[in-house]
Amino acid sequence: MTVRSLDLVDHGAGPITIRISEEKAEVTLLDEVFVESGGARIHPRGCDVTPSPAYCAAGGRPHVLRQGDALDLVFDAGGHVVLFARGYYVPTPTAATREVR
Repeated sequence: MTVRSLDLVDHGAGPITIRISEEKAEVTLLDEVFVESGGARIHPRGCDVTPSPAYCAAGGRPHVLRQGDALDLVFDAGGHVVLFARGYYVPTPTAATREVR
């Protein structure tokens, strides 16, 4: 598993909607997605239900994104926001045959 972060700088008052999409010839397995804002870790809306979506907490039960899939997440956060995603990707068989432009 790898944790990647992306500094989203200042977005004013929340909430903030973030789209995670798989655009390459690969499958992404997202284990956890959250933002940090003002020193607090904030998970997306909808993570407070049982059972929660797979991307709500690291636990080895990943949310799968295939090429062309997108996931729109809403976070109750504002100001300086940093996005964190934990997971990994697996290239699909077509990845090696795609033309690079």
